[in-house]
Amino acid sequence: MLSISGFYINILFDEMRLAGNEILKFQDVTFFGNQHFSLADLPEEIRENIFDLGEFRKIKNQQNVVDIGEYCTEIFWVINGAFVCQYFEEELAIERTINFHIDSFHSFMTSVESYFYNTKSKYKLKAVRQSEVIVFKRSAVNELIENNSFINQLCFAGLTSALTSEIKLRSKLTILPADKFYSYLITNYPQIIQQIPSKYIAEFMGITQEWLSKLKRR
Repeated sequence: MLSISGFYINILFDEMRLAGNEILKFQDVTFFGNQHFSLADLPEEIRENIFDLGEFRKIKNQQNVVDIGEYCTEIFWVINGAFVCQYFEEELAIERTINFHIDSFHSFMTSVESYFYNTKSKYKLKAVRQSEVIVFKRSAVNELIENNSFINQLCFAGLTSALTSEIKLRSKLTILPADKFYSYLITNYPQIIQQIPSKYIAEFMGITQEWLSKLKRR
């Protein structure tokens, strides 16, 4: 599943209210995880609009916000904590972590196929720490996009950037040996190493936890 992290943040911004440099900074976080951006960085009026549109929820560790076999009609913005996206391969009965979601990396998450095509989800979105999210209903998101052509343009740009970001990470995972890829994560995405438990990082890399422990000691 290709993540749409960063895609939906654009639906919250009015071009008359948010300066261009703030949009660029926020996109840099949601698409690429290059710096930290929190709710506190947004103008108060924008924060109020976000909470009016969405619903604040506290999520327990190991709680699923989307489970395999469910219909997903919501988008989740990670404000605090950490989540993993896991894919279930039916034929082999194997479940594997395929993405991470924290406040400073791919902070917007949903089950893409289920959300867009109204099908049962083949993906699980699970909290791996005590977490906080803002939840946006599909109906509210669609209404906002349909009523604002500027938002539509931003959404397209956001989706393109998000896909590029994830393809880049997966390309590194495919090409680099495990030790080089882990070093790449440490250098480029230290927040993943710091906030995601090792078992899920190992699962994402396709190696055992024991092997990952050896890499850490090198």
